Amino acid sequence: MKRVFGWLSVAALTLLMAAPSAQARPRHWRGHGGGGGFSRVAEMLNLTPQQREAIRKIRYDSKREMIRARAELQLARLDLRQLTEKHRPNLAKVSAAIDKVGALELKLKKSRILMMLKMKALLTPEQAAKAAELRRQRRARWGGRRGWKRRMMWRRRMMERHMGRDQAEPGPGPGPGAPEDKGAPEKK
Repeated sequence: MKRVFGWLSVAALTLLMAAPSAQARPRHWRGHGGGGGFSRVAEMLNLTPQQREAIRKIRYDSKREMIRARAELQLARLDLRQLTEKHRPNLAKVSAAIDKVGALELKLKKSRILMMLKMKALLTPEQAAKAAELRRQRRARWGGRRGWKRRMMWRRRMMERHMGRDQAEPGPGPGPGAPEDKGAPEKK
């Protein structure tokens, strides 16, 4: 028994020593899950402690609501898929399922917009102007809406790779086995 405990202790110590520190992780991983992004933006906007706390509460409440809404939406989409996979689906049931999916998508979009408006209402006019400028800079950095979508696809691929998805499996973006993007300019 002592021998097994000794080996487990050595293995645990080895894993702890080999684990990368926060500074050793790639730059795009830092701050995820810990609210590092919010702290940085709060400093840039010079938010008061009361504003920070109010925004944290709005974000927390909205995230809880969005998690529930996303789960409901996923279930509704799953139900719709099941209905449409039948050889001769009941059109009335399919229509009702489509309406339900649409209503849930609208609910999710509405809650996102309302969250942003609630947070914006807490800002002074100067802070709101600075926040708008930061948004414009971010969009310019990522190439507008289309660039932001490419960034999110890249991020998803990196997360899947990090989580151990099979590399041979074709993914949604560029890479082995992926369809080429016909809209992208050719490199010369």
